[in-house]
Order: sequence, then structure tokens, then C-alpha cells
Amino acid sequence: MLTDTLTDTLSTHNEAVAEHRPYEGAIVVDGPNLYFGLKEEGRSIEYAALRSLVGEGGKAIYVSFTSPDPAKAQKHERFLHALRQGGWEVRMPLEPARWGREKGIDVLVAIALLEMALLAKTVYLVSGDGDLAPAVRAAKELGAKVVVLAPQGVIARTLAQEADEVQFL
Repeated sequence: MLTDTLTDTLSTHNEAVAEHRPYEGAIVVDGPNLYFGLKEEGRSIEYAALRSLVGEGGKAIYVSFTSPDPAKAQKHERFLHALRQGGWEVRMPLEPARWGREKGIDVLVAIALLEMALLAKTVYLVSGDGDLAPAVRAAKELGAKVVVLAPQGVIARTLAQEADEVQFL
């Protein structure tokens, strides 16, 4: 009985939200996952082209971390500055990365994905991380179409199964 009431309430809420989504599309990038996936393939990516998937009126979020290596951190900061100049919102964990460990990236990506699910009809998630499968499911329950973009061969089966569509970069 309670479950039916909650389901009806959520359904009504999702229909109301779907009518008022300000963006046609949004993109959320799991920066470390993309970087290491492309590095494994020996490739790079043009972030302006990736950003163009959602057009001028779309929202683009890049989730990253700060390297504990000062030399790498300086280079990475220039990269993040260029992203900001290109219209990307950059989000980073409160706690800096430690040697060999990133912390908080998946949580930030999941939060951004769910935020965008409320604001956009289609959300592109750039990641292959299976830990994000529950967030993809939740985004779909909020009424957004979720398209996962991942480097070839760098996508968890659980993530691919939850997505409405999978495309390889």
C-alpha cells in the first residue's frame, strides 16, 4: 500500500519535472576514468567536440581531482583552466588525491548525473565505471534518457546494461 503511494507520487513528480527541463542535453565526464581509458588505448580526445554534443544551450560538467605531484598538478591545472574557458563546469572533491588514490570522484559524478537528470532530457555520461550503474538507474527513474559514452573496451557490463544507449568514443 505504502509502496504504491510512493510510486504514484514519484511518477507524478517525474512527469512535472520532465515538462520543465531547461536543457535538451547535458554531459557529465568522469575525468579520471576517461583519461586512463584513453591513455590505455594510446588516444586523446577533443573536449570541444565532446562539449558540442549538448550544444550551446546544454550543460557540461567535468569531474576531476588534483594530482599530489606538484609538476603534474600545475599541468593539470592548465588543462582544467582550458576546460573552464571552453564552457565546462569543473567539479573536484573536497579532499585532494593521495599517491595512487583518488577519492570522491564516483560520488561527485553520481551527484552531477542526478542533478542533470532533473534538468535535461538527455544526459551523456562519459565513463565506463560500473560503480555508476545505480546512479544511471536512478537518473532514468527521474525521467532522463542516459547515454553512456566510453572508450572502446573500457565499460563495465553493469553500466552498459543500465544505460538507454552506449556509444564508444
